[in-house]
Amino acid sequence: MGFLLHILSLVIVLLLQMLVFNNLHFLGICHPYIYILFLISLPIRIPQWIELLIGFGVGLIADMLCGSPGVHAAACSILAYLRPIFIRRTIQDSERISMKIDGLSIGTNEYAKLVVLYTILHHTLVFAIEAWSFSHFWLLVSKILVSSLFTIAMLLFYDRIKQL
Repeated sequence: MGFLLHILSLVIVLLLQMLVFNNLHFLGICHPYIYILFLISLPIRIPQWIELLIGFGVGLIADMLCGSPGVHAAACSILAYLRPIFIRRTIQDSERISMKIDGLSIGTNEYAKLVVLYTILHHTLVFAIEAWSFSHFWLLVSKILVSSLFTIAMLLFYDRIKQL
């Protein structure tokens, strides 16, 4: 049953990304990517090779939906690779025993740290790979900051609503 819920959440998040968030562009610098919520909320006790496959698959689907050639697949694969490190750094060891990742189960502060780390790294990777140059450095930094702030706000807002 848990597997089916994860698949359903992936479909919902990707549909929201495609239908709503891909069409939100504020001054050409705000590009929220909420599909990383699925990667954040994967169970803690999952083998890393499965995480890598899931990360690559989700990124590949996001690439198809966003019309980008491998940018999201690369970013999500790197996120999946670094996920165990992020979990060790943000969640206390006593809390890591077979639980899902959300604000209610690991605590709001730990969840917020994880969301911020994931989002900033993801957006930095996506926009840096997409630009493939630092000739417009300040535009790149503004895209990363504005998009990250909006995505972080949306993900934390969703978690807060889910807790109510």
